[in-house]
Amino acid sequence: MELGVKAFLDIVNSKLSEFSEEVVLMCPNKESQFPCRQIDTPLKSVERTNALDTFQISIQHWHEDQGLAIKMADETDLKLLGCNLIRIRTNPCIYDETLQKYQLTSTYEVRYNALTNAFQKIK
Repeated sequence: MELGVKAFLDIVNSKLSEFSEEVVLMCPNKESQFPCRQIDTPLKSVERTNALDTFQISIQHWHEDQGLAIKMADETDLKLLGCNLIRIRTNPCIYDETLQKYQLTSTYEVRYNALTNAFQKIK
């Protein structure tokens, strides 16, 4: 069974919505509730020969405190690990002057096996 980008996004959004912080799908603005997690559009790579699709997704963690933005990313790691998503990259934490918040972007990756309808860790 094939898994589309929208369905994958919905799965990640559902997992992250279990946290008390708001989850948004577009860049937060001054009216947004903070702290929050912003989910970027996933990237899907298809390997037709072995029924494995690779998904990558970036999540931005927004907080007024840099250390707590890092802690949010660590909490996201644990939550997404339940779906076998692992963090493959972390961008440097930046301070957004307009929002006056710190933003830490983490990128996660997983393989989806269409034959077993399951997420597999990337080793």
